[in-house]
Amino acid sequence: MNMGSNLMETQVRIGKLAKAAGLTIKTIRYYETRGLLPVPPRTEGGYRLYSEADLHRVEFIKQAKALGLTLEQVRELAVASRERACAMTRSLLLKRLDERINQTAQQILTLKRLKRELEHRQEALARRPPTDHGRGYCGCLEDGKLVAPGLVKINLRTSARSGVRERR
Repeated sequence: MNMGSNLMETQVRIGKLAKAAGLTIKTIRYYETRGLLPVPPRTEGGYRLYSEADLHRVEFIKQAKALGLTLEQVRELAVASRERACAMTRSLLLKRLDERINQTAQQILTLKRLKRELEHRQEALARRPPTDHGRGYCGCLEDGKLVAPGLVKINLRTSARSGVRERR
């Protein structure tokens, strides 16, 4: 199996495949159970044996996932004929890129609103006279409207289920 610049034997065990692909053994097994990889032949001792074609398939899966395709979509592409697979891949990627462009546009709008809100709070805080009201700390900390709420409310995070950014 040719893994980068290292020329290796024709068939390798799961550990070498996982290492070459930059994945875990558990991930390789998961791809098998999901039908993304064919069931590999085994040695007399029961070890799975993988070929260079399996490495290429794993790399395809990684690339497709990185572009936002679901594992189900990747499985469909993996079992499609070569002619259909290319057209399907192109269609799925165009759709996914359109979704990502729209998500990014929404994130930009959210961040612009946050920036404006923070600038207004910065201006209000700069205009406020420093005073501790005899309590031993700056009075501006008492006015939650000046500092914290926007930083807590508009916090972008990645949803573990969809990979979509959402407001919190």
